[in-house]
Amino acid sequence: MWRYRYGLVAYLLPFGGCFVQFVGEFLSGHKDPLDILVSICLGLAMLDKIIEFVKQPRTLWVAFGVVMLLSLGFQWVRPHVGDVLLDELADSTVTLAQLALMSTEQLWAHIAMTTGFDFLFPVAYGVLFGGLIIRAFCQYSPALLLPLVILIIADVTENIAQIALLALSLIQVDGLSLAGVAWFKSVASSTKFSMLYLTLGIVALALLRMGARKLVSLRNSAPISNDSPKN
Repeated sequence: MWRYRYGLVAYLLPFGGCFVQFVGEFLSGHKDPLDILVSICLGLAMLDKIIEFVKQPRTLWVAFGVVMLLSLGFQWVRPHVGDVLLDELADSTVTLAQLALMSTEQLWAHIAMTTGFDFLFPVAYGVLFGGLIIRAFCQYSPALLLPLVILIIADVTENIAQIALLALSLIQVDGLSLAGVAWFKSVASSTKFSMLYLTLGIVALALLRMGARKLVSLRNSAPISNDSPKN
């Protein structure tokens, strides 16, 4: 379990930020080493609670429901943004061509969708996928969570670049600036799709493992018949 606590520090970005802040303050002489130790212990204790929370069946079902609702929300928004979501495009040239086809209303609608649904989605699938992986492979290396961590970082990065692209399109900046941001988004999108496929593969293995364990448990708990032929 301790291996997972340390591995999940990368998954919980706020803890990483606090750690960097503590190190900076310590090196500058503004932080007592004892205070840093206490803060780290509190952070690890909170990590324990978060791990226990995300792998609970109720949490996983709620996360699954939120993922489904947000997926329906994306489909509801699709007609309002020109039937193509920029999240689906990994090629910068195609992205720029799609932006050129969008009206002002569609650009605003896409910004609203990106700042709303698009930032909630990584949280929802992060809890769902992370909980399933931890529940199924808790005794293995936390490296199994690494693709999910990269996926979430790439998704959030893509969202930020996407908002910048849409905003720049609204104010009609020069094409060179748009091309630079579009290239940055394409890198984030390509990384996102690669890590998504890998994460889905790990999640599929997690579901198979949990299903196999459930079958073994049911088989072991099945009553053994004591009937024997009578002479």
